[in-house]
Amino acid sequence: MDSRMVRPDRRTLGRGDVLYDESGTPLRLGGLLRNGGRGQVWSVAGGRAAVKVLRATRAGDAERLRARLAAVRRYDLDGIPIARPLSMLGEERVGYVMELPGDMIAIESLGRIPQRVKLGEHYRGTGGLGRRLRLLTSTAEALARLHARALAFGDVSPVSILVSRESAHEQVWLIDPDNLTVESAAADRPVYTPGYAAPELIDARCGYSTSSDSFAFAVVAFETLVLAHPFRGDLAYEDVDREADAFAGLLPWVDHSSDDRNRSRFGLHREAALSKGLLRLFRQTFEEGLHDPAARPTLGEWASGLAKAAALTIGCPRCAAGYYG
Repeated sequence: MDSRMVRPDRRTLGRGDVLYDESGTPLRLGGLLRNGGRGQVWSVAGGRAAVKVLRATRAGDAERLRARLAAVRRYDLDGIPIARPLSMLGEERVGYVMELPGDMIAIESLGRIPQRVKLGEHYRGTGGLGRRLRLLTSTAEALARLHARALAFGDVSPVSILVSRESAHEQVWLIDPDNLTVESAAADRPVYTPGYAAPELIDARCGYSTSSDSFAFAVVAFETLVLAHPFRGDLAYEDVDREADAFAGLLPWVDHSSDDRNRSRFGLHREAALSKGLLRLFRQTFEEGLHDPAARPTLGEWASGLAKAAALTIGCPRCAAGYYG
């Protein structure tokens, strides 16, 4: 393998910078949508597109990306709200241009409370319980459609799922299509977002799979509904080494049915955020399915469970937060 280093433009990117695609079309960067392990995703100012810029370091990275995107273009993605790759970037950067609907933000913004904002105020201001359940239902349905076509999304995370910025709207859009793959072998060294990867990805026992997608989705769903991470309990929160253990499945999740070592003082009361059916799905994922991928619920089961929970909610006319009836 050629290990020579490539020499792309290394300048830090910022809003207003201009990149060019392979045909010379200028792309002025808008807002930063994602800053992950593999690269950054930026919206393109004035257009319905985004740019992913990879952290490429070796000769051949651009060609490997081109080959991956060529495979993605052959996949049947009709009816799935996912970004399609449009073109490669020019030689100065390794990356590509993809589709992006207007006025979208990462679902991460729903699950994390801004500084100096109260929990309840944030929950209500971002659409409350019902909207969260409906957005997660749509996300699970999109991933289930991918799985029905024998594809794994790969790196499911709260920054690879975009939702409508305005709480009155409920559109969902998946980005980072370069991770789409058929189930992969452990030797493929999958890239993942820390805190959202299934244990078998972390210890390199397996590659991307529909089961690893299910695990990562469950983490995102819990964080979106409860406003707390399912494995960053008090024990993990106070010790970064224990946090790594928790993410690797070596500590119990925060609401384990029999092991209270890693309980959490953070987030909403579970009765307010989770229906009994959803709690069963989380336990099935984070207990029976923690080290047994085959025991995890499918994304179809998640979609059904979330839709049923959404149907149980009652909107509160005073606070707009919603609750289970």
